[in-house]
Amino acid sequence: SPSAAPKEEEDKDKEASVSELLGCVVRSPYGWGVVVEDDADSPHLRLALDWRLRDGSRAQASILRRDILERAACAVGQCVGTAFGSGVLL
Repeated sequence: SPSAAPKEEEDKDKEASVSELLGCVVRSPYGWGVVVEDDADSPHLRLALDWRLRDGSRAQASILRRDILERAACAVGQCVGTAFGSGVLL
């Protein structure tokens, strides 16, 4: 039906925005971290932060999408080319 097409496009846009952030390295008010959870229906993201707690576990934070201050050009696991050759972002 004609009314179904815009809804399908909207769902695809949501999926694309989620997949774009999952695994991305972002800077938040808590510092740099990796997006480990992203629900398209939620205004929040879960980050594994770049620092650790006293017990050695990685600090995590839940932030609003609008609180992302910066985003790295590559996500964790992506292939990258450097002056030293190709590699994978860890």
